[in-house]
Amino acid sequence: VTLTFLFVTQSCEKDENSSPSCEITKLSQGDTVIQGEVLPIEVEAEDSDGTVEEIRLFINDKGVSSTSEFPYRFQWHTNDSVPGSYTIKTVAIDNEGAESADEIAISLINYDPLADFTVDTTGIIVGDTVHFIDQSKNEPENWFWHFGDGDFSSEQNPSKTYYSAGTYDVTLE
Repeated sequence: VTLTFLFVTQSCEKDENSSPSCEITKLSQGDTVIQGEVLPIEVEAEDSDGTVEEIRLFINDKGVSSTSEFPYRFQWHTNDSVPGSYTIKTVAIDNEGAESADEIAISLINYDPLADFTVDTTGIIVGDTVHFIDQSKNEPENWFWHFGDGDFSSEQNPSKTYYSAGTYDVTLE
C-alpha cells in the first residue's frame, strides 16, 4: 500500500500597501504673502490601493489642523503670525497607516504702511509756508501729521505756515 500525501499551502500574505500621494496645490514654493491675510491651502491626495483617511497640516512642524473630507482644504489665518519664513507641510495617511508628505517654504511679510515724507524747504522765516510731500510706502489710507507746535493735519500733502521762530519736529503717522 502506498499513501501519497499532497500538502497545499496558500499564502496569506497580502500585497504590500502603497503610500498615498500628497501634493500641496494652492500656495506654491517660494510664495510671498502678506501678514493678516487668510491663506487658502489646498491638497491633492490619492491612494491607488485603498483610501485616503486623513490629511494633516503642519506649519513650521506644528500640527495645526486635519481633515478627512474631500476636497482637502485648509485656511491659515496669519493675523497673529510673525513675519518671516514658514514651512507648510501636509501629510496624507491611508486606510492602512501608510503616509506621504509634501512641503513648501513661503515668506510672510508685513505690509503695514511705512510713513515717510519730504518738504519743499527747511530754512524758513516767520510767516513762510512749508509744503509737506507724502512719500509713504505700502499704500496708506490715512495720514496724521504733527507739526511740532500743537497743530496737526490729516491731509496727504498738507501745507503749514509757522508764525513763531524756532525748531519744529514734524512727524507723520
